[in-house]
Amino acid sequence: MKSLDRRAAETLRALVALEKTDIESPDDPSLSVRIEIAGRTEHYALLALTHYEAIGRRRLRAPEMLIAYRYATRRFIPIHYRNDLLEIDVYSVIPSADGLRMRDAALQAVHRRTANRWLHRIGKRLIG
Repeated sequence: MKSLDRRAAETLRALVALEKTDIESPDDPSLSVRIEIAGRTEHYALLALTHYEAIGRRRLRAPEMLIAYRYATRRFIPIHYRNDLLEIDVYSVIPSADGLRMRDAALQAVHRRTANRWLHRIGKRLIG
């Protein structure tokens, strides 16, 4: 399983260090995100990074990524992508109580590239 690149991992660490759930980007609302812990096991924590779009009365995840933080390696591994607007909801890595299991290596590479690009943009705007 591939982990985030160094710059994306630094941005994610900085977002977690802010100790805020909702992080606003006034100059680019498309980069406003919510970060929260979606689950934990003794091997990893799951972080959900989500941007919400308001469509009518509904708030849609567009996108949401689950990223596993593995305690042993101290690495962030993108494992899931969801976009309610595009009706996409796919796991590339399956989380379980005893660890992470690769489901689709090619898809996990796509998740990694997507997460890296998104976090690079967020880092440039929000972190500096």
